[in-house]
Order: sequence, then C-alpha cells, then structure tokens
Amino acid sequence: MLGNLLRAEFSRLLYRRRATYSLVLILALGLLAPAQWMPSTGPLTAQDHAWAQEGYQSCLEWEEFPDACVYDQFLRVPMDFPEVVSSLASSVLFLGFVVFLVVVTYVGSDFSSGALGTQLTFTPRRWAVLVSRSLAAGVLGAVLMAVGLLAATVESIVWFMAMFGFDAATPAIGLLGVVGAAVAYGALLGVIGALLVFLLNGTVLAAAAGLLAVIATAWGDAIMYDGSTSLWFYLGPVWQGLALIQPELVGADTYSPLPVSRLTGAAYHLVVIAVLAALAIPLFERRDIKG
Repeated sequence: MLGNLLRAEFSRLLYRRRATYSLVLILALGLLAPAQWMPSTGPLTAQDHAWAQEGYQSCLEWEEFPDACVYDQFLRVPMDFPEVVSSLASSVLFLGFVVFLVVVTYVGSDFSSGALGTQLTFTPRRWAVLVSRSLAAGVLGAVLMAVGLLAATVESIVWFMAMFGFDAATPAIGLLGVVGAAVAYGALLGVIGALLVFLLNGTVLAAAAGLLAVIATAWGDAIMYDGSTSLWFYLGPVWQGLALIQPELVGADTYSPLPVSRLTGAAYHLVVIAVLAALAIPLFERRDIKG
C-alpha cells in the first residue's frame, strides 16, 4: 500500500500546477539571490576611489595622528571566489525558508480543500498517507532547493568570470559540497514542513511554528550579544542549518557547546523529524478529518 501511495504522490508532483508555480517562484528567487554580493565584486571603479578618497580626507580631518589614516583601508576589497561560495551558502537559508513555506502550503492545501478527507475514505491506513505525503514533500523540497541554488550558482559563476576572466573562478570543491548539502537540507525541510502540517492540522499553524522557531533563534542570538550564551541559539534552525550547509560559516564560533560538522547538522534535522513523526502519527490517527 505504501508503495502505491508513494507513486500517487510523486505523480501529483509532476502534474499539479501548484508544484510548477513553486518551481517558477524558487527559480526567480534563485536568480535574484546573487544580487546581495554582486555590488561587492568586480574591479574597483572610479566611484569606489571617490568614496575612498572622501573617507580618507575625513580621517585626516578627525584623526589625531594623521599617519594612522591609510588610503587603501577605505577602498572596497573585491570578493574572491571562495567568498562568493560562502555568500551562496548563506543565501541557502533564505531559500530554505521559502521552500519550507511552499511545502507547508502545498501539503496544507489538501487539508483546507477536503481532498485529504476524501483520500482517507479510500485509504484507511492513515499512517501510510502521512508517511507517503511527507516523503513526497521531501522530494519537492529537494527539487525546489536544487533549482533555486543551481540557478544562483550558475549566475554567480558566469558573473564572476565576466568580471575577472575565465580562469578566475577556480574549481572549488567546497561549492559542490554546498550544493549537495543544500539539496539534502531542502529534503529535510520538506519532510519537517509536511509533518508540522499533519501535527498542527493545517497550513497556518505549521507556517507560524516555523516562523516562531526562526524568531526564537534570533532572540537567542540577541542574548549572546548581551554577553551570555544561549543553548537555544545553537539548537535553533538557523545555526544548525548553517552547520549542515557550510560548517566553516559557524566553525569559528568558540562559544559553541556543540560540535560543528555537516554530520551533526544532518543528525539534528533527523532527530527533529523523528520527534515530529512520533507526535504526528498517533495524533493524526485520532483526528477527525472532514472530507
């Protein structure tokens, strides 16, 4: 039965318009993502030198020791290719949140339309429906993340080579690692989003739960800037997401009480999935679903 349900869910992904619209949305966002670093790359322009000269003159006027003012300190430093890779890794978090919202909306739409209740009339094993839809949501999340990030990656490489030449974009094994980890991250977020919908019985509460987790992580980050550390910050989705996508982005955090690696980041998300599944399956079995 589970195999038939999985085939049916994958067929829905292929033929549903909402899945196609989601791909178009994430493709557009992927093409827009490199805009965050594009102004910081490229050779220095006359405008860069003008701003540097302005800052240098201001320093000479206010600095007690003029020799401390160095013109080069006010010049923009063009990004190299490893920095571009790190920027792409950071943008995965934004794409991930969009993927989460898309999956939650996709899965939750069948709750509000009554399609899920109709399916349960012919499929009494509710756990099989939950598992099949969660796995299909994971596939959708992985595909969406792959489309968005590959679009951003190709655009970034082309832009970088246009600025600095073909040889400037040196092969980066780290880039392949980021892309692979991001696709896995999208799959994990898809499963988590689907389980939250089943657990909380709809789109609105599931999306609110995801947003609340991000806000709570930001709050934990603010506590750290007050001079203390917050375990909640390290157990939050932002820090663990970065640890999975590119551990180097958070590896320099000496206050972390947790090990930093892609393995621990993946383990964190798998534990979250296991906990959500343990809560969602028995609750969904007893819930009254209207068709």
